Amino acid sequence: SPLDTSMQDYQKDPRASLALTAQQDSDHCSNKQLDPEDPRCARVTVSGNVISINATSEGWNGPAQAALFSRHPIMKEWAGNQGHEFGFFKLNVSEVWIVDFFGGAAVISAHDYFAADPSKVDQYLAKLS
Repeated sequence: SPLDTSMQDYQKDPRASLALTAQQDSDHCSNKQLDPEDPRCARVTVSGNVISINATSEGWNGPAQAALFSRHPIMKEWAGNQGHEFGFFKLNVSEVWIVDFFGGAAVISAHDYFAADPSKVDQYLAKLS
């Protein structure tokens, strides 16, 4: 909604980043007695530009709407509320970096990031043991 200050910010500067640690996906870090901010608790930061997908097949009546309403059914009622102008946006990824140990981040191209096989995350985490 344009009433949200984040959306107002994105209209002026669409750049954004999202950071996640291995602790958010599994108990890997706590099992190793690592703080989520410890470099050995793998962290990925995805950066890019926030773009509207409202006018695309991904947005309204597409997979974004289906995912949102399946997780938050009450929002179906809010979507028709004139004045809030809810919409769908995505992060157009341009860069990814990973910190999984001391010594700095590994920068990964968006191409390599999207080519990765997410089913192999457990194999990666096992290497950190």
